[in-house]
Formats: sequence, structure tokens, C-alpha cells
Amino acid sequence: MSKNINPTDESSVLSSFTSEEKQAIFRNLIATSSVDGNVDANERAVIEDIMEELGLSDVERQAAIQLGPNETLAVLRAMDDSKKEQLGDFMARVIYADSKIYPIEEKFFKSMKVYLGLPDKDY
Repeated sequence: MSKNINPTDESSVLSSFTSEEKQAIFRNLIATSSVDGNVDANERAVIEDIMEELGLSDVERQAAIQLGPNETLAVLRAMDDSKKEQLGDFMARVIYADSKIYPIEEKFFKSMKVYLGLPDKDY
């Protein structure tokens, strides 16, 4: 990730996510981690770190399990650009977690970037 987000701006963005957005992000990161067919301990740890940063509660985690893919994508698409940029950073952290970037992960990220309307930047 070549662009650094100002820590004050990042904190502001993190605290602005709604409960539904946090749940959708959790679902998205689970999908991101499994796209290569293997979810390793590093990817799980990164997702846990992100969920802690977001303050995702146990109740929200359980509710996230109930979110379907269409609802998840609709919630993510409706987020503003600063939240989408943070989502892109989260996804990149998960993909980079195992120190290997597989072609399928790159393809998944690029397709999600277009579909969700993530800001154009180097992640």
C-alpha cells in the first residue's frame, strides 16, 4: 500500500463505519482470504486485527454470518469513498498477509475494485 492515510483521518473513518458496514466488511474479508483456496493463520490474524480496529462485537460477528452475498455487496457499494478506500486497504492487508499474491487473488481484487467502486490508487 503505497499511500499512507493520515492517522487522524484513518481514525475518523474507522469510527464512522455503521454496524451493518462492519458486518459486510467482515464477510468481504472472509471471502478475500479464501479466494486462493487456503486461509492461513496469518490471514486469520490480519482479519482479527482489522475487526478489532473496527470494534466489531461478538453480536455483530454473529449477525454478519446471516448476511447474504447480495446484501453484503449492496452495503459495501453504498459506502462513501473514504470508507471504500479503507476497505481496499483492508482487502490488500488480507491478500498480502501470507506473503504470496496468487493470480486469482489479484483478479478477485481487481474485479471487486471495479464492482464496488473502490478509489483508484495503489493498494
